[in-house]
Amino acid sequence: MKRLITQIPWIVFLLLLPAAIGAGCGPDRPRTNVILISIDTLRPDRLGCYGYARDTSPRLDKIAAEGVLFEDVTSACPWTLPAHATMLTGLYPSRHGVKNHENHLPDGIPTLATRLAGEGYATMAVVNSHNFDERYGLQQGFERYEYLSEWPTDGAKSHILNRGKEIAALAREWLENRDDRPFFFFLHFFDVHSDYRPEQAYRDMFAGQYSGPVDGSTGMMVALRSRNITLGEADRRHLNDLYDAEIRQFDDILSGLVEFIDASGLGEDTLLVITADHGEEFFEHGSVLHGRTFYQEVIAVPLIVRGPGVPSGVRVGEPVASIDVAPTILASVGVSGSDAMDGLDLSRFWSLGADAPADRLLFAEADHMNAEPDMYRMVRRNQYKLCFDRISKEVTLFDLSRDPGEINDLSSQSPREVGALREQVEAFMADEVKGDYIGKPSDEDMERLRKIGYAK
Repeated sequence: MKRLITQIPWIVFLLLLPAAIGAGCGPDRPRTNVILISIDTLRPDRLGCYGYARDTSPRLDKIAAEGVLFEDVTSACPWTLPAHATMLTGLYPSRHGVKNHENHLPDGIPTLATRLAGEGYATMAVVNSHNFDERYGLQQGFERYEYLSEWPTDGAKSHILNRGKEIAALAREWLENRDDRPFFFFLHFFDVHSDYRPEQAYRDMFAGQYSGPVDGSTGMMVALRSRNITLGEADRRHLNDLYDAEIRQFDDILSGLVEFIDASGLGEDTLLVITADHGEEFFEHGSVLHGRTFYQEVIAVPLIVRGPGVPSGVRVGEPVASIDVAPTILASVGVSGSDAMDGLDLSRFWSLGADAPADRLLFAEADHMNAEPDMYRMVRRNQYKLCFDRISKEVTLFDLSRDPGEINDLSSQSPREVGALREQVEAFMADEVKGDYIGKPSDEDMERLRKIGYAK
């Protein structure tokens, strides 16, 4: 198991302990603010701070160098709605019940916003996907909650909009006009999600001359997944180039927002947490988009934390998960309640130099658009990762330490490991709760979901 890796001298690390343990506490320091940024569909392996060679993420790389980067983070779900319900509650989908578009987060399940509002925090959110429509309940606890549609307001059948600039501008406006309470601000950006239509300047940075069929649209990618069209190597490379260009375009938007936060003095008293809900497939296992599988290209996400009490230049190699985001935020600002969550407080890694619990189990579930809804379960223990089909009972097993690309299925060679992990999956499945049923989406909502790749 990997241990914490730090680029700062050990004596400096020890000197940071009092600040880390007491972040947000004490009479001489304001209560810590929180900004949680979710960048939809962002793969960590496409960022410089995670080892990518292309210059896609200079601002994210800088933020990572100023704080703590978690190298191995597993999302609890491969698509937006349940993944964000997990991010905001610290619970697996089987514990919060939001696994599809027919369920609403139960009122009795507290979110980060409800917990922090109860501690006197101002709570605000700006989101950019239909998956955050209020019918699903993720707005619970937010005083101010605004959904900026990913579609043109004039009703034109156009491409999905990149609205990052508008979200960043609105965030700045709200921060400039906030009251004197500590705040929790959740920002969700859809810019890195398809359609992949970067501005020309960013296209020129990453994509060469191209005249083929790839336009980066979600519709084209849905057709690819359905095998209605095929692509050659140059076409696939161009699709990847467009994705990289979208990341760099968003990184520049983020850069402007973070510069404002730091120049205004907010950075000194604000915990900044940056992550994603899921990744994206680019033919690594024969397909594109997300939502259907639990391969690493889909469920590995970035996680970067910067702020009061957080040391700089630290990288954590222990396997952690999206269920850890909420309890980490609560613990870092001195708010109780994380003991009722599935996740861990990750500040233990930077404040105490602790290891994760031995043989910790990480789960993923709630796939969609397969033959049956919520068809697969994934469980990971250390380097071993098992995927279980609850319909056919088939399993696959990978050793991520030796086979990070998940090419060699070891299930027939390791029956003992398969049996032990399958037993854990079945125990996990037995402890499931149901979300509040709200009925099937309307025809209008279904059309919106189809356009963004979340319905057949």
